[in-house]
Amino acid sequence: MSKTRNDIFSLSIMLAADTGEGILVDESGTIVGAEGNAIGPTLMAGKANDHVSVAALGVATCIAGAAIAKGDLLKAAADGKVVPAAADDAFGDQFYIGRALEAAAAADDEISVLLIPN
Repeated sequence: MSKTRNDIFSLSIMLAADTGEGILVDESGTIVGAEGNAIGPTLMAGKANDHVSVAALGVATCIAGAAIAKGDLLKAAADGKVVPAAADDAFGDQFYIGRALEAAAAADDEISVLLIPN
């Protein structure tokens, strides 16, 4: 991945399943489901039981699950990708992953995200 990345703080997490780079995982190494709480995106791909670095704070590359506008507030999609939060979403009723620092034209685009710790 060649997007802007400045992971200020990353953790080593053991993966529960094979996972690509830029996919959101939780503290158990499981790919995060829709609107789930994530430690952050993986900084490398890995297989189940591998330890990989996961960005927890800073700017990281995430995989888009849909088109995203620069500046959108982001949440997790069902497959560990990021999608825009709905306009009527309110803080407190779900977990936000971060804010898009650039646009994604379509699903599976790589984008730089300013992470929001949960």
